[in-house]
Amino acid sequence: MNRWVRSASAFAIADIKAFVRDHQAMFWTFFFPIMFMVLLGLVFGNAQVIDLKIGVIDQDQTAASASLIAVIDKLDNVKVVPYDGSAFNSSNASARQALDKGDIAVYLIIPKGYGEALAAHQSGNASNQSAPTEITVYYANDNTGNGRVALTILAQVIGEVNNAALQARPVVVPNPQEVNVTRGRYIDYLVPGILGMTMMFNGVFSIAAVMTGMRQKGVLRRLKVTPVSKSAILAALITTRMFIMFITMAIILAVGIFGFGVQIRGNFGLLVVLVILGSLSFTTFGFAISAYAKTIESAEAIANVVTMPMMFLGDVFLPISLMPAFIQPIARQLPLSYLGDALRQVALNGSGILDIAGSVAAVIVWGLAGFAIAIRLFKWE
Repeated sequence: MNRWVRSASAFAIADIKAFVRDHQAMFWTFFFPIMFMVLLGLVFGNAQVIDLKIGVIDQDQTAASASLIAVIDKLDNVKVVPYDGSAFNSSNASARQALDKGDIAVYLIIPKGYGEALAAHQSGNASNQSAPTEITVYYANDNTGNGRVALTILAQVIGEVNNAALQARPVVVPNPQEVNVTRGRYIDYLVPGILGMTMMFNGVFSIAAVMTGMRQKGVLRRLKVTPVSKSAILAALITTRMFIMFITMAIILAVGIFGFGVQIRGNFGLLVVLVILGSLSFTTFGFAISAYAKTIESAEAIANVVTMPMMFLGDVFLPISLMPAFIQPIARQLPLSYLGDALRQVALNGSGILDIAGSVAAVIVWGLAGFAIAIRLFKWE
């Protein structure tokens, strides 16, 4: 065991020294993500991630309620997200969760009897003393202002409904309910994404280049006949990548917190666990690429093919909900999307491990898939 520790330690120290001497690796690991984040933060940092999706729970299920939903859905820059009105409690909880996460800006509940009340007023059979029908509207009270914008739009739509009913007294009135949610600026959205992207590049590119270079130069072949075990080599490489990633994480969070005022509301220990998990997962991708590639150039080319789509589709710079509909199912299944979602939920919303269990499980599955491929293809020469 002592020999194993000495071998792994010596290999890790040598790997760190080689990394420090490689100025290009230093730039791409530390300065590139920081430069990316600072530039985007300065230009778009105070901008908001625009989202005017309106959730609807239709308890009435009549032609009148369907007509109201259709009118809202046809508005410019507005999209209706329906929730099943037959199961109010579960659908309301689902809509509230979507509101908290920022998937929708507001949601409304069309009550049962809405169609009858509207028909009665239109036919003149309603009493002047009858109370107007209330449509409960839950809107997000956050610093984006999208919830209030959506509430104003709904108030205008309901005003048109009253005018169409040709009554002096209002037939339908909104019943706004303010919901305090945590939703930040673009820079708040960006920082966890940059952190995930850095884990991806650090795990995939560095491992693929180092392992392929060692095989190409015959280092692995020489190590094969020494007492150094494969596990010691792998442990050393993973340890150095973790060490480098923790330094990068500290720099990214420091720039975000002190440079742009990003607030980390979640458990910092859980963030560290996610960094370890994400780094391990993407490290297996690097090992898999190095096991297949024969030269450093081919390893870097394959790494680009793997990482570039995830960089742009992996929920780093743009929310998946704003991407074209045909791309969204693919983008949601990428490991970087799962990792970025978990990082944002913990850092920005203060979510716990149970809240991100699905995303964590998906990252683990992707990591196991990469590990299986690496083991299957690994060769010393």
